[in-house]
Amino acid sequence: MNSPCIKECRLDSNDICKGCGRTVEQITNWWDFTNQQRDNIMNNLELKVRLENLESTMDNIVEALENTIQDAEQVLEDEELTDGAEKIFQGRLESAQGLLENIRRWEKGDE
Repeated sequence: MNSPCIKECRLDSNDICKGCGRTVEQITNWWDFTNQQRDNIMNNLELKVRLENLESTMDNIVEALENTIQDAEQVLEDEELTDGAEKIFQGRLESAQGLLENIRRWEKGDE
């Protein structure tokens, strides 16, 4: 009978183990659950980890877009660019701004 316990038991403010991700109820009742119940908990823990990884990745993408936008705005303000280079830079800046705006709407649930 498998257990997700990794022997790093610490509860967060919501009484969820930081080591395995189970609730106190799931930990204390683990051996009383049926195999199906334990399998369901294990599957949910796996999905939770994937979601946390996705959220972390999205945070990194947002940070990179914000930095890119800031740098591009600075270049457009400070540098003397040829008309062609300025148009390319402006187009890329607008694309990055649009992508960031779409991500923020998605995070809010607007889309």
